[in-house]
Amino acid sequence: MPSETALRDGPDLNLSGEEGEKRWGGEDRRTRPRLRTLVLISLLGTYFCSLLLIYIEFTVIQAGEYATILLPMGLVAVGLGAVFCLGYIYISRRFISPLEEMVVRLRSAPPDVIAPNLGLDEDCAGEIGAVGQFINARSRAVRQAQTALENEIAERRRAEVQLRTSREQLRAISDTAPDAIACMDSDGTVITWNPAAEDVFGCRQDEIYGKPLADLFKDDALSTELYRANQFLNGKLSRYHGELQTVTAKRHEGGDFTASVSLTGWASPDGRFVIAFIRDVSEKRITEERIRFLAHHDPLTELPNRTLFNDRLSQAMAMARRDGGRVALMLLDLDNFKDINDTLGHGVGDRLLQTVADRLNVHKRDTDTVARLGGDEFAIVLPQFRSASDTLSYAKRIIEIVGEPMTIQGQEVQVGTSIGVALYPDDGHDIEHMVSHADMAMYQAKADGRNTFRLFAEQMNAEVKDRKEMLADMREALDNNGFQLAFQPQVQLADQSIVGSEALLRWHHNDRGQVSPSRFIPVAEQGGLIVDLGEWVVGAACDQIGLFDKMGLPPIRIAVNISSVQFRRGNLVECTKSILDRTGVSPDRLEFEITESVVMTDVDKAIKTMQELDTIGVRLSMDDFGTGYSSLSYLRQFPIQKIKIDKSFVQNIEIEENSMEIVNAIIGLSRSMNITVVAEGVETEGQLAKLKEAGCEVVQGFYFGRPMAAQDFESWMGDWHKEPALVATRA
Repeated sequence: MPSETALRDGPDLNLSGEEGEKRWGGEDRRTRPRLRTLVLISLLGTYFCSLLLIYIEFTVIQAGEYATILLPMGLVAVGLGAVFCLGYIYISRRFISPLEEMVVRLRSAPPDVIAPNLGLDEDCAGEIGAVGQFINARSRAVRQAQTALENEIAERRRAEVQLRTSREQLRAISDTAPDAIACMDSDGTVITWNPAAEDVFGCRQDEIYGKPLADLFKDDALSTELYRANQFLNGKLSRYHGELQTVTAKRHEGGDFTASVSLTGWASPDGRFVIAFIRDVSEKRITEERIRFLAHHDPLTELPNRTLFNDRLSQAMAMARRDGGRVALMLLDLDNFKDINDTLGHGVGDRLLQTVADRLNVHKRDTDTVARLGGDEFAIVLPQFRSASDTLSYAKRIIEIVGEPMTIQGQEVQVGTSIGVALYPDDGHDIEHMVSHADMAMYQAKADGRNTFRLFAEQMNAEVKDRKEMLADMREALDNNGFQLAFQPQVQLADQSIVGSEALLRWHHNDRGQVSPSRFIPVAEQGGLIVDLGEWVVGAACDQIGLFDKMGLPPIRIAVNISSVQFRRGNLVECTKSILDRTGVSPDRLEFEITESVVMTDVDKAIKTMQELDTIGVRLSMDDFGTGYSSLSYLRQFPIQKIKIDKSFVQNIEIEENSMEIVNAIIGLSRSMNITVVAEGVETEGQLAKLKEAGCEVVQGFYFGRPMAAQDFESWMGDWHKEPALVATRA
């Protein structure tokens, strides 16, 4: 193929020197004199013919005239020779040399150059110059034409490469597209079918090729669009685009699915086509339906949520108002659900909520609505109930079915529920008052011992108000050191020494007076204040240990009660470390009393927390032992130093043989495990004697001293060290 430079300029044939000698050598050099030889022979022939004619003419002339014409004839001959020589030189330079040059340049042009740049001399006179001009012009024209042709060929090749690349890209896009893509020809049949279409419809291209696209769908709506598509294919429409959001498509192996279809017309030099983009929107439709469902339902239990509950309650009250009927509203709150959630994990808690929801759904009427309002709170709307007694009977039944044991992740779980009931129109005429009054009744059920139900009564308004005010007062007291600690001594029977004291929380309010812990502790638990309150107790106990030490009192250990919520909360160990660091109290001077029920709810987690507390040096005591359900195998794993016998056993040891047997068993068990036994609730000398006989080591109770303020406890300890027996008698 000629090079671009050769095509544009041609070879430079104006060569000289060694390069010219090389170019003009060989056969070109041998053939160079041919024209010149022919001209020379022609001139010489003419010259000799002229001489011959002169000679003939000379021979016929008279001898007498010979001398006269000899000189002129010689001059004529010489003149003719000179003329012929000059003619030869002129012809050679003006005609022969340019022609020879032209021939040599033409022959010496490279074979791959179509239009060489001959560079012929155009200044020659006559035909030779014209020929040079013509050949040069033709050469330039051919070169230009060749250049244009080569440019066009190159452009076409670039276009072919781009077209090939575009087709490959289009095929790659089609092959990797997530949507099914099918192309219909002018007959309305499928001619191309991408891999996604094979996956969506379950058939290969060779199975669908040449078949109408309409065969893949069930809906008539697609037939209407295909009619418009055929109008485009037949040239009746200049442009075409159609959309179908939901149509029913058929899978090759059977079964239907929901699809969206987009049809677009495409006109090309090869004809008209319609491209179909088909998307399986089954999952999208399910998702949309799920979103619509979740707008009015709880995602965990799939019960109606608060929005739908309000609507159902409103409809029920409207119907009752119209027909003169009644509506009952029940609010249910699971008892101790937070403890289960914290100890066993949210997975167990969620499954428990689902189980409760299933049980409530199974036992409702078709006209009833069971809803989850949030957390562990459920609601039941009972339209058209017959009497209040029927509603309360139903509430009792709900408590029974919710309280049935359930097995979740291999663990048996049981939960109670407190129910509050409000009746329409007796207890309210709108949603707000009905819900508020049912909520008051529910909290009254919790306050009355939980796992029970209460019907709303007007006095509950005052009780709820009082609980809210008490919670606010407690927050204020917590911020302003309004709580106090009372200390009840623990006496070692062997030597009558004071070995410790239990710190008990007390609250004296300016208006309420002395508020019993049995009253304000449940309010703190329900109001979410119990953890803050527990942390305050630990801090105050450590502060008091430091004060006792400064007063020179004997070093004793202070025990504080840890609530279930505080124990299960993740930061108990960190909080305790912080308090010990702040107060500088030795960790072994602090003792935590933990009940059986707390540690047995989640044994593994309890052991971990107790081990962490034991590691930092805090002493541990199991409170109210004997009232729970501790397993002896677990008991050996607990890093405890004390077991406290519940006062319910101590109070009856003088009159009940079973109580004494239990006390003896606990003491024997403790000795075998090298654990100190503390009997609490000792009030009489007879009880003390029985405990001494059983081998109890430490006792606590009114017999030795009631819970005392810090200042009184200081005085009591001073008196005790002087006359223990006298102090015990006074107590």
